[in-house]
Amino acid sequence: MEGRKKKVKSILISQPKPENGKSPYFSLASKHKLKIDFIPFIHVEE
Repeated sequence: MEGRKKKVKSILISQPKPENGKSPYFSLASKHKLKIDFIPFIHVEE
């Protein structure tokens, strides 16, 4: 399987989803037909 590349279909972003919808991830998703998942891995309690 050397030399074969898999096409990326989705990307996991380890931070909260931007509230205003302005993020470079959204333009990448629409340009390359990707699924973007925003899941924060770290939760800080105060």
